[in-house]
Amino acid sequence: CYPIATDADDGVETAGGVWLANGYNDANLFGVLNEESQTWALRFALPDVAPGTTFAYARVVFHADSDGTVDTGAQLSITGAALDGVADFAVAPPSSLPRTTASVSWSIAQNWPHIKPALDSDCFPLERTTPDLSAIINEILSSPTWGAGADGKTLAIIVENAGASGSNAPAAKDFHPMAGPCEGFLAPRLELYPDVRSTFVARELLTRPTDSSVTITAASLLNLEVFAEYGDQPSSLLQQTPVIQTHGAPFSIVLTNLTPNALNYYRLRYRPLGAAQFESGPLCSVHTQRPRGQAFRFTIQSDSHLQNILNRGSQKRIDVYRRTIQRIAADAPEFHFALGDTFQCENDLGRDVVDLEEAVERHVDQRRFLDDVCHSAPFFFALGNHEGEQGWRLSNDPNDVPVLAARARMALYPQPTPDGFYTGNATPDARAGLLGNYYAFEWGDALFVVIDPYWFTTVKPHNSGPIPGTNDAWDWTLGADQYRWLRQTLEGSDATFKFVFAHQVTGGTVPYGRGGASAAQHLPIAPGSFEWGGRDLLGAYTFPLERDPNVFVKPVHRLMRDANVSIFFHGHDHVFAREIYQGVVYQECPQPSQSRENNGFAEAGKYDPDAPGTIIKNNTGHLRVSVAPASVRVEYIRTRDPNDPNDGAVAAAYDVRDCNCNGVSDVLDIWRGVAVDADGDYQIDSCHCDCADLDASGQVDITDLAMLLSAFDVTPAGDVDCDCDTDLADLAALLAQFNTPCP
Repeated sequence: CYPIATDADDGVETAGGVWLANGYNDANLFGVLNEESQTWALRFALPDVAPGTTFAYARVVFHADSDGTVDTGAQLSITGAALDGVADFAVAPPSSLPRTTASVSWSIAQNWPHIKPALDSDCFPLERTTPDLSAIINEILSSPTWGAGADGKTLAIIVENAGASGSNAPAAKDFHPMAGPCEGFLAPRLELYPDVRSTFVARELLTRPTDSSVTITAASLLNLEVFAEYGDQPSSLLQQTPVIQTHGAPFSIVLTNLTPNALNYYRLRYRPLGAAQFESGPLCSVHTQRPRGQAFRFTIQSDSHLQNILNRGSQKRIDVYRRTIQRIAADAPEFHFALGDTFQCENDLGRDVVDLEEAVERHVDQRRFLDDVCHSAPFFFALGNHEGEQGWRLSNDPNDVPVLAARARMALYPQPTPDGFYTGNATPDARAGLLGNYYAFEWGDALFVVIDPYWFTTVKPHNSGPIPGTNDAWDWTLGADQYRWLRQTLEGSDATFKFVFAHQVTGGTVPYGRGGASAAQHLPIAPGSFEWGGRDLLGAYTFPLERDPNVFVKPVHRLMRDANVSIFFHGHDHVFAREIYQGVVYQECPQPSQSRENNGFAEAGKYDPDAPGTIIKNNTGHLRVSVAPASVRVEYIRTRDPNDPNDGAVAAAYDVRDCNCNGVSDVLDIWRGVAVDADGDYQIDSCHCDCADLDASGQVDITDLAMLLSAFDVTPAGDVDCDCDTDLADLAALLAQFNTPCP
C-alpha cells in the first residue's frame, strides 16, 4: 500500500494547462466540467519495488467528494506516465508527459453520494476505487531502468476525460491533514497485489455447519474460476464442487456429503479467466456436528468496534484486537461467535453507510481479522445495535441502512436460515431476502439460540444519535414471530445445556438497553424491566398490558428461567461480568480490542460487584467455552501487553454442571453433593467430584459404599467423579476416601 506522501503529489490540471496542487478547495475534479477537461494526476513513490516486478491486480483507493458534477455519466480514461520516474507536476504537468500504451476505461454513472455531517467526518471518508490498473503498472515497471534516475522509484497515474461532454466530472478529496482526533492524512493510496492469492480481500471463512455440510465464503478482486476439493483425509481430497465464476464479487460454495461427526478437510482451487492452471489455497478443516455425549470447545467475542478503530487510526487498538484474534485461533475452537458491533454500518462516532458498496467494504474490513480464525471455525453472529439493522430505520428508500447492512452481511457472512438442521427466521424481506438474524441449532449436549432485538423494534426506544426516539424501553421487542419461535425452541429442547446469545436485552437499565441480570429485575437503581422482566418503572407487573398475552405468555427472562437456560451470553456493555439471577447465568462479554483496561459501561448497566455470584473483570479479551456431557466451563482469556506475564492468562473461570445427571442443567443440581452452592446464589459452584460422601452425612462410610454398589452400572446415583456413570473409577475413589470426612 503506497499513499500519496505530499500535497504536491496529487491535484488537477485545468483545460488551460494550469496545475492546481490543492485541486478546487481540496477537491480534485476529473473528467469534463462545463465542456472543459479536468485531469487528475497522482504521483506515487514505491521505494521497495524493483524494476521488472509484476502485479496481479492494482487499484487506486481514494476518498470521494460529492462536490463533483455528473449529469449524464462520466467517461474516463486512465493511463500512466511512460517514464522511469516522475518529477513534480508543477514542473512537468500531466499533459506534457508521455503515456503508457496500456489504458483502462472507467465509467461513473452518477455523482458520489453526499456524506451527511458527522462528528469528525474526515475520520470517516467515503472510499471509492479505480478499476484494475495492473496492466498500466506492469508496463511502467517493465523498464529495466525504472527508478534509476533523479526522480527515484516514482510513477504517475493520470485520469482524464474520454469523450463525455457537458459537466461530468466526479471529485476526489485532495491530500490534506485530517481534522479532529484523527491521526495522519487524508490521502489516496495505490494498492498493489503481487499474486492471485493476495487479491483475496476476504479469504476462506466458514458459516452454517451441519452434520454433513458447511458453507465457504470468500471474495477476490479478480474475476476467477473457483471450486473446492474436500474429504475426510487431508492427503486425499476426493470430492469436488462445480466450478463457478466469481465476477470480482463475494461468493459462497457449499460443501455437501461431509463425513458426519468427523474432521473434514478442504481447500479452494482458483484461476483467473484464461489461465491454464488452477492454484491452491491453504488446507483448512471443519468438524461436523457433534452427537450428544461428546465434548467440544467454542469461543466468543463482542464489540470490537472496528470501524471506530480504523477510521481514527488507532494502531494500538488494532494491535490489541489482532492479538486477541491470535489467542482465539490458538484455542482451536470448533466454532466462533461474535455478539455484535462488529461491522458497524451504523456508526455512533461517525456516520452510516451510504450505499451497498460501502456496506460491503465495512464487512470486508473484518475479514483481515476473522479469517485468521474462521477458515476452520465456522462463524456465528448476533446482531449489534451499530450494525444498522434496526426496524425503526426501515422506509421505502432503496438505500435504507438496514437493507444495505443485511445484504452485505449475508453476502460475506451468510448466517443460518431454516433448512432442517437450523430453525429460525423463515420470512424473507422483500429487499434483503432471508435475514439469518435469529436461529437455533444443537451441537453435542447443548442448544444454541441466537436472537435479534433490533429488526422487529420498529419504534426507536432511546434518544441517542440523530434520529429522535421515545425514551421508552417498552418499545424494545423481539416481535411476535420471533418470540413464538424462541418459546417453541426453548421449551421443545431437552438438551442438557441451553445457551442464548444476543447483543443486548429487550428493555434495559436505561432506554439504550444496558444491563444484564439487573435488566431482568425491578431495582431502585434500575427501575423497570420491560419485555425482559415484565415490570414498569414503578415496579408494577404490567407485561400483560404492554404485550399481547395470546403471544407473549411471559417475559423473556422467565421464558429462559422456566426452560432451564444455562447461560445468556450478551454484549453491548464492554466488560466481563458474570451474574446470576434465578438460576440463569448472565454473561456479559469483554471487548477484544480495548487498549485501556477499563470496565466499559458496567456502571450504566448496574452491574453490582457485591451481588452473590457476580464476577466483574476489566477489559480486554475473549471467552473460551468448553462443553462436556455433564459440565460447561467458561473462561475469560485476557489480552494484555505482550510483555505482561498475564497476557493470555485465565482471568476468571466458572463451571455450569448437571451434577445430578438428570439430563439438564437446572437448580436441582444444587442438591447433588456437599455445599455445591456454597454462596447460596442458586448456581453450581462445584459438583464436588472429589468427594464420595453420597448421602451428604459428612463422612465417607458403609452407607455410601452400599449406595454406590446398588447403582453400579445401572444409574448415576453412585457417581463420584461426575461423568454421569457409576463405575470402577467411582468405587476406587470411594475406597480411597473410606472412613474420612469430605474435604
